[in-house]
Amino acid sequence: MAACATASAQSGPIVAWGAILGSGDPSPEGLFIRVAAGNGHALAMRTDGSLVSWGYGSPLGVPPPDQYLGLAAGFGHNCVIRSDGTLLCWGINETGQCNAPSGTFTRVAAGYRASAAIRADGTIATWGYNSGIPPPSGQFKNVWVGKLWFLAQRTDDTLVAWGTDQFGVVSSVPPGQFLTANASDTWFGYALRYDGTIVHWGYTGDGVASTPPGGFRLVSGGEHGALAVRSNGTGACWGYGWFNEGTPPGARFITADAGNLFAVGIAACYANCDGSTAPPFLNINDFVCFLNYFAGGEQYANCDASTTPPVLNI
Repeated sequence: MAACATASAQSGPIVAWGAILGSGDPSPEGLFIRVAAGNGHALAMRTDGSLVSWGYGSPLGVPPPDQYLGLAAGFGHNCVIRSDGTLLCWGINETGQCNAPSGTFTRVAAGYRASAAIRADGTIATWGYNSGIPPPSGQFKNVWVGKLWFLAQRTDDTLVAWGTDQFGVVSSVPPGQFLTANASDTWFGYALRYDGTIVHWGYTGDGVASTPPGGFRLVSGGEHGALAVRSNGTGACWGYGWFNEGTPPGARFITADAGNLFAVGIAACYANCDGSTAPPFLNINDFVCFLNYFAGGEQYANCDASTTPPVLNI
């Protein structure tokens, strides 16, 4: 992770794990600020606003460099928000999931053969499969596309769903206020309470309902499982296959996203063992922290979160 040497608190290198991406393409090098996982492919944004796609769908290419404001990876297609707030989608378009509407938008989502976005006025637009079902009225701050259903978060932080009600994904949306939620390309959903605990509803097979105890700031569901990022940046996975075979790599994450049997994240870079990134480096706290690790603590001596020699490398 030599890129850590020039990373900021909001950027870092890509980490991918699980069944990895469909074509076996290696993760791109450099520093990134946003990432999205689809069905065997991923999309990420560099610090200069340019985009890269790899895995299945990478031959689709990416749009020209811009200061993009948002991105989403779906079931064989991608959507982004340009710097002027307009939308652009590309990839498989068999149900019109790439026929983005005009206007300006603040959020975009892509899932199974459909896409959705939040307009600048807070209303919802959908296109692709099941887009003929009118979205609810009101003011919204975020939206997600499941498998033939949609989930949205109102400005009062409550959730609402519409579309095909398989496994009760529409009728069983939990009440209350939530920090965030996720339902990407799945028959189940997750919501994150303000106390850091995760709520699941919908399909319960493959271990997707076996949510870990609280303390999280992000949750993301893939087709067969999920991942979450704890308040300290470490990750947890659960569900089918690789989701149930252990935890993500020993890194701390700025953000992460679950796809179909794989996940991608942006690793946080720590120059010091105590997690600080500003001078002075290698102060007394760093050495105490390093000693604490060998005494059974959970601190990290290296930027890449490793605790084995060589320590304190670039």
